Amino acid sequence: MSLPLFAWLGTFSGSTRGFTLVWVFLLLLVGSGARAQAPSWQNAIAISERASGTNSSSVYASAAAANGDVYVAGSFDGTVHLGAFTLTSGSGRALYLAKWSPATGSFVWVEQGADGGNASITALAVNGSNVYLTGYFSRDSLRFGSTRILNSTPASFTADIFVAKLTDAGSTASFSWVRQAGGAGDDIPSAIAASGSSVYITGGFEGPRSTFGSTVLTNRAAFGGQNVFVAKLTDAGPSADFTWAVQAGGTFNDGGRALTVSGNSVYLTGNLSSQPATFGSLMVSKQSSTYDVFVAKLTDAGASAEFAWVQQAGAGPGAGTYVRSLAVSGLNVYIAGIFSGPTATFGSTTLANASPTITNADIFVAKLTDTGIAGFFMWAERAGGFNSEAVVGLAADGPSLYLAGNIYSQTSQFGSHTLGNFSGSNASGDAFVAKMTDAGSSVSFNWAQSAGGFGRDEATTMALSGRTVYLGGWVETPAYFSNNAFTYPSNSIVPFLVSLTDQAVLSTTSSELLAAPTVTVFPNPAHASATVVVPAFHGASPGRVTLVDALGRVVRDQVLTPATSGARCELSLLGLAPGLYRVHVLAGAQRTTRLLAVE
Repeated sequence: MSLPLFAWLGTFSGSTRGFTLVWVFLLLLVGSGARAQAPSWQNAIAISERASGTNSSSVYASAAAANGDVYVAGSFDGTVHLGAFTLTSGSGRALYLAKWSPATGSFVWVEQGADGGNASITALAVNGSNVYLTGYFSRDSLRFGSTRILNSTPASFTADIFVAKLTDAGSTASFSWVRQAGGAGDDIPSAIAASGSSVYITGGFEGPRSTFGSTVLTNRAAFGGQNVFVAKLTDAGPSADFTWAVQAGGTFNDGGRALTVSGNSVYLTGNLSSQPATFGSLMVSKQSSTYDVFVAKLTDAGASAEFAWVQQAGAGPGAGTYVRSLAVSGLNVYIAGIFSGPTATFGSTTLANASPTITNADIFVAKLTDTGIAGFFMWAERAGGFNSEAVVGLAADGPSLYLAGNIYSQTSQFGSHTLGNFSGSNASGDAFVAKMTDAGSSVSFNWAQSAGGFGRDEATTMALSGRTVYLGGWVETPAYFSNNAFTYPSNSIVPFLVSLTDQAVLSTTSSELLAAPTVTVFPNPAHASATVVVPAFHGASPGRVTLVDALGRVVRDQVLTPATSGARCELSLLGLAPGLYRVHVLAGAQRTTRLLAVE
């Protein structure tokens, strides 16, 4: 069967006047067996539109919901169109947040905010029907919906933080609350995460002091240097307040880059240049002469938080290591970024750069294991070529890791997989997505895929829904997604959000396939319930049928009794959001996966 997937390309004003609105619809063919090659961008349809003036837009952040819906955020200037929705900014640039439904192949709603320019959304998080966004603004005030917040130092042109909540009612959405934080210097948030009623942000603050609700953080660095901040808000529905805020760093320049939450554990990563840098009662020292990477764990005690452990990694003298992304799966903590110089060390693993100069950077991906009171590096792997590369996202689905970013080398190695630059030189960049599999004490690349053209093309954001990777950024036309070309208008800068699906999840996850007759799931699509029919199997242990949503969360789990004549399992679908789900079947030593569409 075939599954319709989508890719949206927004608008941007670049080397040509006007704006371009491009829609891409991808059709990925699903095979029955596992395939090692990279999934392709397929059957792309481009529709372009031109207009006079300087209308433009861009994509900053993206996030996926449990039902497969995708949220994208960015900015625009003038008048732009997102499907049936038309947005017009006031004086200067405005922000937008939009919801795309893969089930209907259209935008469901679009919300606008922050007219006047000098504002940016840096990150999104989704928790049920709540969509949280964070960013910064450097003008006197900022408006979302009917709520306006004020800058802590009006007319100073320094950036303050905003955190906002938008409630998704299905076909409509509205802003519920907006909160401000900051001080006299620039305060820039980099990441946001949500769990239950708790919302967490991290980034860096530059001024002498930065205020988060009733908590005031004091910068240890001289004015112009920044410290790390991590802050928690408690969402009370129509309102929210900052509950606690903590800082880390030293006397130079340190900042948080990414975070995620698992239970009461908040995992944080960023860069440090201080020597030493303190994290509560803990302390680390950098190795390089520029920036090292830190990974830390905070324990959220409700009304307060405390650092449980911190680890450092980095390159040698004269070089630097820069982290961009973090993902957590169980007690496994993964980070990704770039390193320059001859080598970089992560615990007992030393990576060698393909180009040992301090100006060219390779990609790194590293894994730590959280023991509760400490985090230990288990492995590290590199990718790239003789020029610099970049990372924009990392996501985990069990042992599967998905990495996204940009390659600028003529050829780039991802394990045994080689990606060539479309331009054939080191002068321009291409976007990429790669898959890795964590084997415990080691890791390997499964595939790597790129997109782009002869000009400079860059990914800026990544989101994962099940095994579907959404990649956002921009391309300079002409650009190519596999065999599909975007050629009109030539030499335009076109933002995009495209998707591809790792087809391994649609096949069996074991070499022992369930024998004929195969597992069947019906009806499909289904509404109130679905029946799973499993062939005869034997074993001392019962089998299981597990239903997993697009974010990898188990929503149904039922036991199968071993039977010589086969087994049937009735899955109740009541209360589940419409979308695409995976049915995992374990029967004795055999297993398989089927897709189920819930209407």
